[in-house]
Amino acid sequence: MKNKKIKYLLLVVLFLFLFYFFLLSTPKSRTTMKIIQNDTLTTSSSLSIIQSISKSTSTTLETMLSTQTHSRTIAVCIAGAARSFPEKKVFQSIRDNIVAVWNADVFAAIDLIDHSRKSSIKKYLTYSRIKREDLDIPLAALNITSQHFVLVSGNCTQTINGRVTTFPQNQVGHQIWIQILCYEKIKEEEERRKQKYEWIVRARPDVAYFLPVPPLLEFSNDRIYIENHGSNKRYPGDMFALIPREFADDYFTKRFSKYGCNPPGKLHHERTLVYLFHDSHIPWETNYGIASVVKRAGGDFMCHFYWDRPDLQMCPKLRECFHFANVTPPPTLKCIFS
Repeated sequence: MKNKKIKYLLLVVLFLFLFYFFLLSTPKSRTTMKIIQNDTLTTSSSLSIIQSISKSTSTTLETMLSTQTHSRTIAVCIAGAARSFPEKKVFQSIRDNIVAVWNADVFAAIDLIDHSRKSSIKKYLTYSRIKREDLDIPLAALNITSQHFVLVSGNCTQTINGRVTTFPQNQVGHQIWIQILCYEKIKEEEERRKQKYEWIVRARPDVAYFLPVPPLLEFSNDRIYIENHGSNKRYPGDMFALIPREFADDYFTKRFSKYGCNPPGKLHHERTLVYLFHDSHIPWETNYGIASVVKRAGGDFMCHFYWDRPDLQMCPKLRECFHFANVTPPPTLKCIFS
């Protein structure tokens, strides 16, 4: 009996073993195996897709981060005669009170010679002693690269009827021309980075800005803001301008196209701005939030305001100006200094 039971048990095991191999050999089971293999392939494909997406996302993030580092929205254009630009107190005030506050890119077109018709022989000799190497420290302090810099030489050049013409010195025309050279550098940078700036700042190399500029949120991009330094409230000053990008071509290019290198002798720089704003219907306003003071090379700081009738809201700024310039307020100033 025991032998029979053992035989039956062995037969059952053998039958089950044969049945298992039979199942493996059927088409249906082969299909099942293929499905399993396909699932495995699908899983590996999914992994490769996930890796690809991860790599793409990483590249996109790197691109976004690199774009953010080059996506400054403000360009500062420092244009004019060098004069006091090499003086530490001047270029540091531009860096600390404008560039750092607004996190701006800086461009410059600098003329080593002062062509002002008001310059005396003494002042002219002082300005003429400024050399190219004198600009190295202020350019480095403001992070102005060679791609962002123009060393102005010669007279104003203008293309008329297809011919390039160089004009003898005209202070106003030369001044506008230097600003054009600076603005061209800004446009070149916009081409390189494939993105336009939102604001352009016009500043001067011989001007110290003794107070930080207000936050950019305080300004609207529907007008140009001009710093009024007291020359005349009917005319905008030329010490500083905050220009929305949509008006920049008018401010720089259109004005030069209109007046060129040789505007009429009685047309001063500020009046060209008034005519431009009027003809182009550009809204503008003077802004007391911007504060400046001129520092002539070899001379003293000068606070540019109306001494006889300053606005009361300007009194604190005047106090700061005289403190910065380290000069005594004139006796004609009707403003209380406590």
